[in-house]
Amino acid sequence: FSGYVSRRLGRWEEALADLQRGRLLSPGSAIVAYHIGVTFVSMRQCERAMPALDSSLKLQPENAAALWVKLQCAWNDTDLVRADRMLAEAPLQIPGITALHAEQALFKRDYAQASELYRQAIDSAGDLQYDSGFNGYIPARAEWLLQLALSEQGVGKMAAAQILYAQVKANASSELAKKPDNVYVEASWHAALGIALAGLGEHPAANAQAETVTSLVPESRDALEGPAYADYVVRMYALNGDATRAVPLLAHLLKTYSSVMGPGYLQLDPVYDRIRNDPGFQALLKGARK
Repeated sequence: FSGYVSRRLGRWEEALADLQRGRLLSPGSAIVAYHIGVTFVSMRQCERAMPALDSSLKLQPENAAALWVKLQCAWNDTDLVRADRMLAEAPLQIPGITALHAEQALFKRDYAQASELYRQAIDSAGDLQYDSGFNGYIPARAEWLLQLALSEQGVGKMAAAQILYAQVKANASSELAKKPDNVYVEASWHAALGIALAGLGEHPAANAQAETVTSLVPESRDALEGPAYADYVVRMYALNGDATRAVPLLAHLLKTYSSVMGPGYLQLDPVYDRIRNDPGFQALLKGARK
């Protein structure tokens, strides 16, 4: 727990030391090995992360979150072949892993396959929560519905995408009306709402949600999850087609621990297509590849 807290305070080396000591004391703990891997990837040290993540998956093969952390490394290297190999080793019929196959299809621009896989994941998910979706604070299907909408847009099914965005908007609004007593749950629903509003073309309302998310979990208060929520904020700006807001935030996140943002995500993720031709985005992408 000392390691967990140290990460949130931005004391990354202290966190690693504590977690590694915890692993020595409990070598059979999949969760401790997982968090060592998360910490290394958060610090952008993928090579050092892999042994811990592999150990975690050996102990707990169904841990979709551990596989997702591994995939971040492959995706940020734009290595879709390596990502395919990682996915091939994972057990099937687990909603979180089905959704990872869907994300891989989305990055390959195989939108029809992505849509089919996201539907499968959503249909079997129930109220399951995964670290890979809004940091694990709300049901994973919220993120998968938004990704399904993006996939439907990719195949030109704009009306279907709008229905999905509206569904998430209604769900998030309903949950926020209950006034969550956990700031991370609240931030997650605001993030889901903001992305849905951006997808619906309600740009000022989406920007307002972005500001709310940033104020609820700022980097200054939480070095681990603040950047992770900023990753969702920049998605809102990108869907809005707002390069003026998106590009400076992306430039910051590319240099920030605990953000998934890297050259691969900028290149592969279709969420950035609306700002892809912006000169600032192109310069950012060129610089990130170096």
